[in-house]
Amino acid sequence: ALARKLKVQMPKATKPDCTYLSFTSWWEERGTKRVVEIAIDLTTDRFRITLDKEVHMLSSQLLYNHEKAEFLETIRQDTKVLECHLHEKLSDNQHATSLEMPHLQAWDLHVGARLNVFGRPTTLMGCDFSTGQWLTFHSSFLKALKDSIERTLRKYELVPMKNALDTKQGQQKVKREWEQASLLPSQFSGRAPFLPSTTDLGARGYPNRVLGGDNLRKLVYQCNVLRQRLAQYRPALSNDYATLMQSVLGTTDLLQL
Repeated sequence: ALARKLKVQMPKATKPDCTYLSFTSWWEERGTKRVVEIAIDLTTDRFRITLDKEVHMLSSQLLYNHEKAEFLETIRQDTKVLECHLHEKLSDNQHATSLEMPHLQAWDLHVGARLNVFGRPTTLMGCDFSTGQWLTFHSSFLKALKDSIERTLRKYELVPMKNALDTKQGQQKVKREWEQASLLPSQFSGRAPFLPSTTDLGARGYPNRVLGGDNLRKLVYQCNVLRQRLAQYRPALSNDYATLMQSVLGTTDLLQL
């Protein structure tokens, strides 16, 4: 009822019931590709990090060369599961903000986010389907909420919105760079400029083209800034937006800048 009153288009899908958000990442080290799983508990905000969940050899010489037998023992799979809090996000100009918080939360995670994992800068390359649904649901709601607040603010302000409050900020730049082949992987560098498919974009693509690619922390910040500007003209309406945010997001901690 409150969403209809505020003219906020709620997501058609129901809110996914998730206990963990799970992401994967990988890096190349000493001729191997080592896969790590990074999951966060939504109730405690503690991370469960599975190191060496998968190890892939990038060269057959490591497996079938007797001279590499001793070296092979040093790079074999050594799976370890660690549980802890993480405190540092390196991407999206949120480094200083992440250090001010007690620890990172689920709202800081998305495909393409860059975290400090035990001293190694680690980019979240992908997520599972349930995690993508959870992120998509909340990003769809926050975008609809932001659009509703913007429409209301236009009745009282004629000043254009700042670039920091633009949801589509940087998307045209990413599109242009990909079309010019400046960010293409090396195997594509010799080909003419083209717009690759969604699978080619990976974590470098537009946020709305990658499952789980929307930055929820940034969307929450934008909604709070606009809501505080609206409070100067319609305090009661601003409180209604805050109530709707609290009911959908399930927390009051995100209502503060």
